[in-house]
Amino acid sequence: MPSKLQGAPADGQALNSARESRARTALYELGMAVARSRRPAEIYEAALQCLEEGLGVSRASVLIHDDQQVMRFVAWRNLSHTYRAAVDGHSPWAPGTFDPQPVLVEDTRADPDLAHLAPVLESERVRAVAFIPLTVDGELRGKFMLYFAEAHEFEPEEIGIAQSIAAHVGVALQHEASIRAVERSDRRYRELVQTLGVPIYTTDAEGRIELYNEAAVTLWGRRPVVNEEMWCGSFRLFHADGTDMPLSECPMAITLKEGRAVRGVEIIAERPDGTRANILPFPTPLRDKSGKLTGAVNVLADITEQKATQEALLEALRGKDDFLGQISHELRNPVTQIAGYAQLLASRWRDLPPETQEESLEGIQAQAI
Repeated sequence: MPSKLQGAPADGQALNSARESRARTALYELGMAVARSRRPAEIYEAALQCLEEGLGVSRASVLIHDDQQVMRFVAWRNLSHTYRAAVDGHSPWAPGTFDPQPVLVEDTRADPDLAHLAPVLESERVRAVAFIPLTVDGELRGKFMLYFAEAHEFEPEEIGIAQSIAAHVGVALQHEASIRAVERSDRRYRELVQTLGVPIYTTDAEGRIELYNEAAVTLWGRRPVVNEEMWCGSFRLFHADGTDMPLSECPMAITLKEGRAVRGVEIIAERPDGTRANILPFPTPLRDKSGKLTGAVNVLADITEQKATQEALLEALRGKDDFLGQISHELRNPVTQIAGYAQLLASRWRDLPPETQEESLEGIQAQAI
């Protein structure tokens, strides 16, 4: 069985001066590589270089779990394709192992767990190997492999250096995982925005437009330049009364400058072709966990049709009032005369001569027609 080294000391303890100097230099360079690189392949290569310089090994490899939790080669030094193909996927730890410890094989010929790999190990001249786990928050993510052509008694200092290198790579893996998670979240967010049927866009804290969907393009009649244009993608803006509205005074700009949502403000947007749209914007500030303003999102409600319907209704109501006024005027005179004749007949019927009675009745009849 492979031996396990429990509680390997930190790098730097009991190292001779030459190894200590090489290890410190190699770890410093690896740390710098991790800090400046965003590509995992570059970090793996830097780790192999660090292993070579810090431990003096000429053969090493890095294997990382794939999506099926199988160890796969991602970087190596001086290993044949035949060897890599034969041992690809091999691991002394089960997937999901928490806080795995290094596994050291001082003589592969004496290890029954590697008996099935004996031919390829002999062919590759691998007589001793070290499995150094790569972890993120204690969870197994991959491993380093160190290879020796002769049986090798591992010193605690060697494993300490290897674990320090593994810790640097673990930080890089965690950083990569965080970046990928952010990218996935951003991709899902962008896809969601695009699927919405209403115009929507976002800006950064200064007001630069970062994202908008096709519904917004249709409303604006144009595509604003991302990360350059400010506050709103409209060609021109006006207040509800038709007066000019500077972009710096639009509801989105107010939201960002004052850090508050703006509601109930109607604006008019003009497209490059001269057509206009009545809009109710709903700008809302976005903040991080600490409460710091990071930007804003704005949903635009196109109320052009509603405004047209409202204007048509108001016009109809005004027409109705005019009609009723005219009818009232036309009815007022005959009704007055009818009332006068009726009052005369009611009060003096018996005193009126027959011809006056007949004249009054004919007047009422004439005005009623």
